[in-house]
Amino acid sequence: MCIRNTYTKGREKPVNTPSDLSGGEIAPVTCPQCSEQQVVETTTVLRPGETAVQELFEGELNCVTCEACETRFFLDIPLLYRDDEVRWLIHFMPLEDATQWEKAEKQMESLSESIFDSGDAIDLPDCRLTLTRRTFIEKISLLQHRLDDRLVEYIKYQLYRAPDSEIDPIRNELLYDFSSKDSNRLAFIIFDRESGQAAAATHIDFDLYQELAAESAEDEGLGDALDELFPGYYVNVDRLL
Repeated sequence: MCIRNTYTKGREKPVNTPSDLSGGEIAPVTCPQCSEQQVVETTTVLRPGETAVQELFEGELNCVTCEACETRFFLDIPLLYRDDEVRWLIHFMPLEDATQWEKAEKQMESLSESIFDSGDAIDLPDCRLTLTRRTFIEKISLLQHRLDDRLVEYIKYQLYRAPDSEIDPIRNELLYDFSSKDSNRLAFIIFDRESGQAAAATHIDFDLYQELAAESAEDEGLGDALDELFPGYYVNVDRLL
């Protein structure tokens, strides 16, 4: 299915997981500016409704101010968002080179096996892997809005590949715009991959997303096709480009 690119510049069981996936820890950190060391409390696990989620969206989570030179910097550490009600786990595994997603996915598979391979027959939660803070926030927002991330990534692929597209998959990254107030649109922000800055915006009619969602719910073949496109934890359009 081709998607028209509208482009503008500028109550289920809780997830059965171990107790060590339940909080943060105290950790020593080194200031990248002056090399001063200090001990801080970090957050590593987030849940719906917690203050930490809002801090993440506002760019304040695990942000440290150096006691010596007052430089502010982020702690680039692994994070986990867990929603026990809908049985979802979203992992953030920071990598300097996001193109190494296959390696990260294998590490995630090994981690999940070690966590859930207890010998008991348990209903495993859905898991997602993200490699940047931006995509971690995006996955959480898609879950909050009850949008199928596989469909959203498929739509991104169509926007990249549309004949009239001005979106360069090498230079640009498409992310769901959770701040959009227009319920008739599924909106995206176009980021410059190198600078990390928002460069433009695009959208499709939300009716098109709803049509695709209805088709995937009714047609097992379409659901299977989405699973084939995104077979692992890393559900991201980059694995198709």
